[in-house]
This record gives sequence, structure tokens and C-alpha cells, in this order.
Amino acid sequence: MERKKTIREPKQKRSVETRDKIRSAALALFCRDGYYGTTTNAIAKEAGVPIGSLYSYYADKDALFLEILSDYNGLFVKANEDVLSREDLYRADKRGWLRALIESLIDVHERSRELNREIKILSLSRPDIAEIRERSDAVVRKLTFDFFTRYRDEFAIDDVESAATVSFTFISAVVDYLVFERPDADRKRIIDAAVEGLYRALKG
Repeated sequence: MERKKTIREPKQKRSVETRDKIRSAALALFCRDGYYGTTTNAIAKEAGVPIGSLYSYYADKDALFLEILSDYNGLFVKANEDVLSREDLYRADKRGWLRALIESLIDVHERSRELNREIKILSLSRPDIAEIRERSDAVVRKLTFDFFTRYRDEFAIDDVESAATVSFTFISAVVDYLVFERPDADRKRIIDAAVEGLYRALKG
């Protein structure tokens, strides 16, 4: 008979701290051992809490991983929002604005490099995780499209939607290359080249 799990939302400071310890421990283990190499018992041990405490906050390992994934995607979206909303920087220094966007995304990925790698691997076999990733990317593509639409008179482009998609894809590729493929590369030179290439392509 399946055990019915009652999940509680922590309200008191001690309960919030316990849940945060569980999440921190889970994140460390997911990064180190991968999703399939991590168990709820290992998470509870790493967090220094009884296994029953873990199950009082999370139904299972999957629920815990999906919450961590949601938090990560939130950071990714916020990094884009913060820079895309910097009209002052965009007006003053468009190249500097592009650089700030790329460097902000690199920072988010580097803070959770191993988690991001695990998410990419899981998305190949887990449609639910692939869908969550796609929803996050769709939000950022929409933010990029809205930005291009707002300043379309300044760009030498006719198809705003396609330009936004290509720019999003190009920046994502540069960030992934520097964080995951060649973390030892000469970052400044590559970012300089990416910024200049994208700037010239958009300005015509």
C-alpha cells in the first residue's frame, strides 16, 4: 500500500531553515552525483535531518529536483529581465549593454554549472524537464522580442521575431561555449567578438 504523504509549507523560522538545508544538500548532491545517483536517504544524511523530515516537505526526490530547477530557471529569466530593462545603459552604450547581458548570463550558469549540465542531460530523456526548460526559454525569447519591438526603428531589420530568435540563440551559444565547452578560453576576446558581431548585424 502506498504511503500517503502530507506535504507542509514551512512557516516558522526553524521549519524554513530545515527546508533550506534539505534543498542545499540536494543541490550539492545532484551536482556531484547526478539525479539518478542521488537518493532521498543521501539527501537527508547530507542535510543532517531525519528522512521523515525530508518527506514532510517533499513528496519525493523528483519534487525536490523540480523545485530546484524552477528556482534555477527563475534566476535565468531574472538575469535577462534585469539587463533587457536597462534602457539607460542601452541608450548610453549599446555595446556595453550587450556585454552586460552576456556576462550576466555567464554568471548565472557558472553559479550552477553542474546543475545546468545535469538538467541538459535529463531533458533528453525526461519530457517534463525538457518542457520546463522550453517554457523558460520561451519567456526569455518573448522578453527579447519585446525589446526588439520597442527599438525596432533603431535596427536594420525587417523581421523582428526572427532577429530576436537568432540573437537569443547566438548569445546562448556563446554563453554555453564559454561556460561548458571551453571554460579556459580567452573569455574577453570571445565576448568582444560576439558583442561586435551582433552589434554590427543588428545595426546593418
